[in-house]
Parts: sequence; structure tokens; C-alpha cells
Amino acid sequence: MSVEDEPPMSFDSEARLMMQDSIRSGHFSNAGAVHTELVSLKLAYNKKTSACVEAVVHALLDELHAKDAAPVTSALGLFQLWLELFKLFDPKQQHKKHKHHLRLIQHAQSYCMADGRERLRRDFQHLLHALYQTDIIEEEAILAWASESPLRDECQQFLDWLQNGDEESDSDSDSPTTRPPA
Repeated sequence: MSVEDEPPMSFDSEARLMMQDSIRSGHFSNAGAVHTELVSLKLAYNKKTSACVEAVVHALLDELHAKDAAPVTSALGLFQLWLELFKLFDPKQQHKKHKHHLRLIQHAQSYCMADGRERLRRDFQHLLHALYQTDIIEEEAILAWASESPLRDECQQFLDWLQNGDEESDSDSDSPTTRPPA
């Protein structure tokens, strides 16, 4: 089959492939370049910013899914490496930020709900906690998501911690209370 015979790539597959290459190459230190590439793809395919964020989230979760490591440390480490890229996509206006964070959580949830990803679904509260702990998402978005989520039960310990214990951890971010119950 020649290159001309191959079907054209979709935005999703092209963006995800680009992100996977960036992850494997360690381009997290050049988040601006990765952001520029994703925005260029977004414009070429006439997509919204949320499609870029979905590609980032899915590529990072692909990486976590491929590794069979502890979800807390793996997710936290991976999200910290790519924090700058998430921040580049974060809207500046607070009213847009909440909606953006809610969509980000929904992208992660849809990925984890797919067949064959039971471990990620089971560990979803750890993914949420890592996103929260790295300041990629805010508490209000998590609580709004939880009100209608099919993964609420899997995340109940984290949600309880978030609603009740977060005030205590604000005084000492290195304390054991920065982690939800296991």
C-alpha cells in the first residue's frame, strides 16, 4: 500500500501520536514547542482547544496504562513532568477555567471507562488526586464532576478527603494528609 492509498489521519490519531512521540522523547521540558504543534494541528483540523487537551490526557493515560506501576506515584510524576503543557492550555478567565477543568476530568474518565482499562478505572481517585495535587484541576471542578459521575463510588474516599481534610493540609503541604486514604 503506497502513501497515497493510506487513509488520511484524523486529528485525534495525529495529535495522540505526536504526544506519544513527545512523551517517549522527553520533550516535557519544551512544553511550548509541544503546545505550538498541538495548536497547529487544532487549526489545521478546525478543532477546539478541548480536543488538544483530550489528546494530551489520553496520551498520558496511554503511558500510565502501558506501565504496570503504582498509580499514585506514576500519575503524579507524569503529570508533574507535563504540568507546563497543561498550564499553557488553561484559560485565564476563571469562569472558563472551571469548564475547562471539568472537561479535562471527563476526558480522563472516558479514557478509563473503555474496555480493558479496569485498573485505571479502579485507581481513578489516584488520577484525580494527582491532577489536583499538581494544580492541573481545581477542587470545584472535581466536586461538580462527582455529582454526576459513574466513577463517584470509586472516588468516594478522595472526595471525602477533599471536602473534609483539605483545610488541614493547606497548612503543611508535605504532611501525610496531602494523600487521600488508600
